[in-house]
Amino acid sequence: MKLIKNILNIILVLIIVLCVYKIAVKQIDYYKANKENNNIQKIMEIQKPNENLLNKEKELSSINSDYKFWIKIPGTEVNYPVVQTDNNSYYLHHNFKNEESIEGNLFIYNKYNENSSRNILIFGHNMRNGSMFGSLWPYKDTNFFNNNKYIYIIQGDYIYKYEIFGDAVVHADNPYLKVNFKNQEEFINYINDIKSKAYFWRDVQVNEDTKLLTLSTCSYEFDNARFVIISKLISKNKVDKTELVKVNSTGKTSKLIKFEYMLKEYYLIIILAVIILIALGFLYIKLRKRNRN
Repeated sequence: MKLIKNILNIILVLIIVLCVYKIAVKQIDYYKANKENNNIQKIMEIQKPNENLLNKEKELSSINSDYKFWIKIPGTEVNYPVVQTDNNSYYLHHNFKNEESIEGNLFIYNKYNENSSRNILIFGHNMRNGSMFGSLWPYKDTNFFNNNKYIYIIQGDYIYKYEIFGDAVVHADNPYLKVNFKNQEEFINYINDIKSKAYFWRDVQVNEDTKLLTLSTCSYEFDNARFVIISKLISKNKVDKTELVKVNSTGKTSKLIKFEYMLKEYYLIIILAVIILIALGFLYIKLRKRNRN
């Protein structure tokens, strides 16, 4: 009986060590990625009213020549540089400094052309810790959708303001991967296709000058699901430092997002550990009863 009890104790310790190891490894990866994100974000912070934004962008371009612009979404964690390269897979696994990373970096669809395309399509991982596009899921809630309408792109001396008017879950093979349109009819059909699958939608006026910004990240309603947020450009203005400081306050991950993250990230480990512990408990009780008899 003592031998079996010792074996059970060893198994219990091994389970605890394995669980701690799995969690620690994942947290170290997230810590490294988060630290690097913070270092990059500090470059874009406005410390003084007379700071030159162009110098900040030059610094970002010197770090990575693929840099295109900066994106901010108030109310979310989105506050990142956006890149573009010919290889759509590269930034799935590399950060802004071209280092291998669990989070990757936000990137523009390679078919997008700044001079001719009408839709900027940006991809990013749905990270469970809320980074990259991992804090977009609250847009599936009607209150959040209605109270967080704007996306800002900072490029050069200009700040572009986009108004979100819809979000939807689509299949990865859905023709939402469009940045160029042959004519206005095809452009309208693109918008209507997303509208037909939308969680929430606000009807907006669209004309031949309308330009879109679409965000895409993984979703889990079905295999190869993608959550997309669609918005339209409503203003382009010279950067106003007061407005930029206001936009700069994007908000940190809420306690709810952090709790959701813990559940999503470790639920399998937690469930497995609980099942094994319960099984060991029953086995231990059974052996004690047998020993008494």
